[in-house]
Amino acid sequence: MAVIRVSGNPGSGKTTVSKRLAEFLGYEYTYTGGIFRDMAKEHNLSIEDFYHKLKTDEELERSVDTRQVKLMSQQDNLVVEGRMAPFQACPFETINIFIKVEPVEGARRQTMRPENRDHTLESMMKLSKERVDNEKKRYYYLYKIANHLDEDKFDIVVDTTNLSPEQVFEEIVSKLGKLGLEVRQA
Repeated sequence: MAVIRVSGNPGSGKTTVSKRLAEFLGYEYTYTGGIFRDMAKEHNLSIEDFYHKLKTDEELERSVDTRQVKLMSQQDNLVVEGRMAPFQACPFETINIFIKVEPVEGARRQTMRPENRDHTLESMMKLSKERVDNEKKRYYYLYKIANHLDEDKFDIVVDTTNLSPEQVFEEIVSKLGKLGLEVRQA
């Protein structure tokens, strides 16, 4: 029983593995993107307008993080996907997982998503780098976290660059078992 917090590089496969892991373990799954969508609806904003407002409204961004902390404080048996999740308070046992990918492969995967089909590989690489750079600045400004992608801050690190989603899942389940989390065979 734990709160498993998943973070990583853009295009690394965080969502795919988080959903699969939650289903496999019988845990609930939540992700920051879902919180963004819920809050955008609450503010009568499109998701794009909500993201834009986040860049200029420090309190709005903090409220997203506060909502995620609240979710993690209410129950264990939870898989939480989000860049800030591993750095947030949680009263339960936590396992932090970092999913990494080489930038070119991450961008290639992102261009396969319907919402990104008009992007070239080069433009997606540029957008991903800008996003990560902006996140680093914001997270340092808001929380004094120097590098939210520092692999040394995580219990499990998996490089997905040359792995299939099934291989990534199996590696994570194996590593969870070695950390003492009770898991059945994948």
